[in-house]
Amino acid sequence: MIGQLVPRGEFLVFSTAGYWQVPLIDAAKKAGFQTIAVDSDSSAPGLDIADYAIVWDIHDFEAVANQIEFVTKKISGAVSYCSDAGINLSNFLMTHFDCPKSLISNGANFTNKGIQRQLLRENGVLIPDFEIFSEISQAELFCNALSFPYVIKPVDSAGSRGVCIVTDLSQIKEAIANAFNFSNTGQIIIECYMPGDEYTLEVFALEGIIHPLLITKKVKVSTAVQTVASELWAVDINNPKFEQILNLGLSAFQSLNLKTGAGHIELIADGNLNPIGVVEAANRGGGFNLATKFIQRATGIDFVSLSLSPFTKEKFPAVTPKFNPGVLMFFPTQKGQLSAISGLDACSMQDGVEIEILATLGRVYNGPESDADRLCSVIVSAKKIELVQQKLQYVRNNLNFEFKL
Repeated sequence: MIGQLVPRGEFLVFSTAGYWQVPLIDAAKKAGFQTIAVDSDSSAPGLDIADYAIVWDIHDFEAVANQIEFVTKKISGAVSYCSDAGINLSNFLMTHFDCPKSLISNGANFTNKGIQRQLLRENGVLIPDFEIFSEISQAELFCNALSFPYVIKPVDSAGSRGVCIVTDLSQIKEAIANAFNFSNTGQIIIECYMPGDEYTLEVFALEGIIHPLLITKKVKVSTAVQTVASELWAVDINNPKFEQILNLGLSAFQSLNLKTGAGHIELIADGNLNPIGVVEAANRGGGFNLATKFIQRATGIDFVSLSLSPFTKEKFPAVTPKFNPGVLMFFPTQKGQLSAISGLDACSMQDGVEIEILATLGRVYNGPESDADRLCSVIVSAKKIELVQQKLQYVRNNLNFEFKL
């Protein structure tokens, strides 16, 4: 934790209470906050550990605020720790309850890819050429005139849901329909495909100052599923090209007016880490243990505690990341019913290896279509990159998920 926090009886709201929000809810309780968790899903695990649980449509902002007022008339803040879904609700609640303006960002800048793309373009940030569509027929006509490949995605989805890299005519109709299906606003983006390697930049902002934490390089599941990552490798901060990726990411966050809290951005670069363009940015931590665990392993920074610092009224700690070689790896789902998991104990006993099972025995799965389609997360760290590679290969060879078709 950051310093020695004392009980304060103040209220902190968590907009969505899913699995990845649990670590911060738990940390807030230990820090002395009264916690209020809000989620549309009554089975969200964060509802069980929070002091107050509100099951309500998270898009009905006024109604959620009214429910909170039955508990308290004042909150210290609201946070959507690793979830895009609650960002707009969090900012609405902090405005409604008159929280400090320094805590409030413009949620639409980070949840609507159309608005985000326009802002980045206006500020001269490198992005692909794009067009926004509200009608299927217009989108299809536009696609028929394009050269392959290109990308079709909803303006307001997360975790690669509804995203498709289109490489031939046979994909167009299904890709457009799928993108509209995942869009709450009824809009999709069609944009040029940016070739190159994909990276993520994790930052933390307070009062407009953006602190860089970690850059990772993505490895995709396969050439057939290029929208889903299977590995995230920490990039050495001493790499002379590190600054080029960092500068592109920081310019994007500044253009989007990131004021406070976590920032996660995805970028494309060439083999020499020369920036090509921004994929998208979010005002949250990276999910699937990227924020909660891997940042600390790779940089030494406790991201969970850092995420509480805007609300504790304590001095913001110095953020000086260091580099520890490591990788965050995922086993993607397969088609069939998960019948057995073997090798978990042997792999978990390896020094520097941490495995978290995300799958459920007996459940029927399809192949990976989005970042949510993962069986487990594996974090491997060591003093040398060669040792990381050896330990990761051991896990690949010994951790097995068996499926029945």
